[in-house]
Amino acid sequence: MRGDIASVTISAAGAVEALPAESIIDRCWPEVAIALGLGVRAVPPARVIKERRATPAQTPAAVALRPAAVTGYDNLLLAGDWTATGLPATIEAAVRSGFAAADLVTARLGTPATASNTIRGAA
Repeated sequence: MRGDIASVTISAAGAVEALPAESIIDRCWPEVAIALGLGVRAVPPARVIKERRATPAQTPAAVALRPAAVTGYDNLLLAGDWTATGLPATIEAAVRSGFAAADLVTARLGTPATASNTIRGAA
């Protein structure tokens, strides 16, 4: 949610990708309204964007190409769902990679990574 804009992502959307945008919106809106506590109301203006190649293939060859957080530059680390996290390219992978990059930065600075450890539930 950003202001009054909500966004929905459907991964592995094979079951709905061939549907017209209006049908996808009609299917999604009731769940969005419930999740946002909006009750029953008319569907607001909406837009559907179909990106059929948004998630990289999770083949062994493709996974082997995913880069680590560490680069050849002391002041550059990588983070994102597309990096080598041990997870498929998902929001969980993006979060894991962000924490890994933050831990690397704090280790390099000699500062405890208390914020990321607290968020992850570590002591």
